[in-house]
Amino acid sequence: MKCRGTLLLSALIWLCAIAWTAAVQAQPVKDARVQLLFAGNSTYSKLVEQALVSELARQDLNPAIARFDVRQGAMAEPMAGELLVAVGVEATRHALQHWPRSPLLSLFIPSLTWQQLLQEYPGGTTPRAAVFIDQPFDRLIALARLIKPGVHEIGTVFGPTSTVHSRGFSDAVEKQHLHLNQATLNQDKNPIAVITPVIDKSELFVAIPDQSVFNRSIAKWVLYLSYRRHIPVIGFSRSYTEAGALISIFSSPADIGRQGGELVAGWLQGADRLSFASYFPAYYQLLTNAAVARSLGIKLPATNQLIDELDKIKLTDR
Repeated sequence: MKCRGTLLLSALIWLCAIAWTAAVQAQPVKDARVQLLFAGNSTYSKLVEQALVSELARQDLNPAIARFDVRQGAMAEPMAGELLVAVGVEATRHALQHWPRSPLLSLFIPSLTWQQLLQEYPGGTTPRAAVFIDQPFDRLIALARLIKPGVHEIGTVFGPTSTVHSRGFSDAVEKQHLHLNQATLNQDKNPIAVITPVIDKSELFVAIPDQSVFNRSIAKWVLYLSYRRHIPVIGFSRSYTEAGALISIFSSPADIGRQGGELVAGWLQGADRLSFASYFPAYYQLLTNAAVARSLGIKLPATNQLIDELDKIKLTDR
């Protein structure tokens, strides 16, 4: 009986130890603190923050979150182990410039800008991560094949900023055994003369964001010329679809904030602290233009079906 009692006691101690360990592992890092940086009182930064906080609450995490507008002056030196979460380019640049040794998560930033900032403000082994606002090229090409099965000729135009991505986009197209018709549009070139031959040789046009080129007037020419030739356009914003693109794919501030919340949760729980990386958006939206689809004679699959198929794509780095 004594032996049996000893075994029972040992088993109870072992089970309690397992339960205690699991409970400890489920708790956030003690005294964890998050410093949220933003620039100005923008709507998108509020939406990012709301989604981030909601995701932390969903995971039963409630860290101390301080908020600081980088346009209001200097912030106190971050505490040891404090995670900086910067929303947008201006806040990210401010964080890298003033606190290059503090762990940083940048949200809602173009991938090209993030790479440029890392080169400008090297941080050694300091953990840094970002959730980009732009979509991965593999996802764009996969979407092209889903909305126009049998497509072979893809067209796009790069600008002074986005031209650095031309090689990566071309590789993504070739990987899908398609052909890319491309051109570069600078400010001294006639946009119609550049865009027209690309569209004439293409079966589908993918609009690539470029701060220097794809302003509203250029987008109108892309949509006008494509529509005249019955060429569907994949845009990168809600306004692109509303203006005449067949479909647009984009990540909203809430999408970025949700993914940011997941990364912050992992940080707070001690996961992957030394393997912070950069991420393309895990969450995104598709917006279609039914009138354009009818005019082009294209029957689009249901949006949820398209997303299910796109989510199967294994993304590669640019």
